Amino acid sequence: MALTVQDEVILARIKSLVTAALIERAAAQPNPPYPPDVVEVMAFVRRNPDPDKPRYLIVATGDGFAIGVRSRERGGVPELLGEVRHRTRDEAEHAVFLRRLRDYGVTWCAGTGPCRRSEGERESEAYRWVRKRGRSWCRRA
Repeated sequence: MALTVQDEVILARIKSLVTAALIERAAAQPNPPYPPDVVEVMAFVRRNPDPDKPRYLIVATGDGFAIGVRSRERGGVPELLGEVRHRTRDEAEHAVFLRRLRDYGVTWCAGTGPCRRSEGERESEAYRWVRKRGRSWCRRA
C-alpha cells in the first residue's frame, strides 16, 4: 500500500523541513515541548501512515535499549535490529525517529538541507549513513 495523495503532499513538506539543525534540535530536546517544526515532522513519522513500513519498538535489554520491529503476525516475537544498544530510552527514541525518516526517503546533509541526488543515481549507491558524534549524517559515497 502506498501513501495517500494527502500524505504525499505532507511528506513533500516534511522533506523540506528536515535539516541537520532540526535533527540536532530533536536530539537535544527528547521531551516536549518541542519547536513547531519538530512537532510537524514527528507527528508525520509517528503516525506511520504507510502500513508497509516497519513498526518499530524499543526493547529494554540488560545492557541498554535496543530497537526492534514488530512481527507482522499478531502475537509474534519482535525482531531486534542490529547490535547497537542505546544507553538511554531517549537515545533509542531518537534513533527510531531517524529510522522512520529514512524509511520515507527523507535525507539531510550537515548545513545544506535535504541531500540531493544527481539524476539517475540510486540512493543506495549515492549515499551511505555514517555515525558521527552520536548522530546520523548523510555523506556522499
